[in-house]
Amino acid sequence: MSMLAAIKEAPMKWSLIAIIGCLLIWPVFTYALGPASHAAFPGVMVTVAAAFVCSYAFIVSARKPWWRKALLFLFLLAALRISVEEVLRYAYFGLR
Repeated sequence: MSMLAAIKEAPMKWSLIAIIGCLLIWPVFTYALGPASHAAFPGVMVTVAAAFVCSYAFIVSARKPWWRKALLFLFLLAALRISVEEVLRYAYFGLR
């Protein structure tokens, strides 16, 4: 079974796994050094992968029940926020 088929079968489960995995793995690759804080490339890739999983889960989930779609949308917003922050932090550190 492919990953996309597995996400299509249980979008809530995979979206939750992506968010929890992102929140557990992402801080390992983030270096808080005051003004020189930056993110390492593996951390950026983890957050981007979580954002893709949450996006796909939101797209393929059924419209009914509405609370499930709303919860998947909240997971999607959280993953996108973390992902955009890490990509920008990685790019900004590379430009300095």
